[in-house]
Amino acid sequence: MLKLLLLLSLLFCLSSCHENWEELAADSTTTTDSSTTSSDASTSPTTAVPCQDDPSTDCTQYKSLCSNDKWAPLLKQFCPVTCNLCPGATTVATTANPRCYDSSSNCANWAKNGYCNNCFYTCAQRTSYCAKTCGFCTPGSCVECKNPILSLVNKH
Repeated sequence: MLKLLLLLSLLFCLSSCHENWEELAADSTTTTDSSTTSSDASTSPTTAVPCQDDPSTDCTQYKSLCSNDKWAPLLKQFCPVTCNLCPGATTVATTANPRCYDSSSNCANWAKNGYCNNCFYTCAQRTSYCAKTCGFCTPGSCVECKNPILSLVNKH
């Protein structure tokens, strides 16, 4: 649960809260869970855990970060299916949606800097500029942030 909270905090604050977010992301991957250690050497072998997204994480919201190497360790843990990070995973070709496109040529750079999940912008804004890059081609794939400060800013 602590790692999930850290992931959500890091992703929410990607562009505004933490100047050292890369360090925080790296630190989160070195945390160990003491409940999984055992001093009994005669324990039975473990079975492979199926590759699945963490059900308490809205992985579609973070899909644009899947190609960002800095977030790969956290996304591999919480969103491996969404990010195609399961062991032996292969990329499946999809049919292009002709109505889904980026209206800005800067989307790739913006996405690397967290634009797709930046709560400063509304879903309408993020989708109108970078729907394809951000993975917002399917209706409902962009989820509005629940940020009370942002709500006040966008009303004015």
